[in-house]
Amino acid sequence: METRDISYTLNGVTIKVRSCGFLINDEMILVHKKKYDDFYALVGGNVKLGESTEEAIHREFGEELNISIEIKQLIWVVENFYTYDSKKVHEFMFVYLIDSNNELPTETFEMNSNIFSWFSKS
Repeated sequence: METRDISYTLNGVTIKVRSCGFLINDEMILVHKKKYDDFYALVGGNVKLGESTEEAIHREFGEELNISIEIKQLIWVVENFYTYDSKKVHEFMFVYLIDSNNELPTETFEMNSNIFSWFSKS
């Protein structure tokens, strides 16, 4: 049985839980976007029912980049309110400082329907 994302819609607003990683390399932060989106976000995704936010970030980096990560620490819990595809979203996002020994391209690259880029920390 496939586990579902933690997502619930009530009164026209979808409540979601997201986990993402803050991966730094040479003062640059890895971000990604879907091909059709016009904005970037930290790499990560929705947490599944019964999955911890730490398990989710390991799974997401494995799925999206085929790399393993080491979680250093939880650095932020962010509450977001936004509209995406004409739907209102109330999101709780757990952001972890992470590290990886895997090599990643240093220029913008595409993988698994995502575009990945390195943005300056400053």
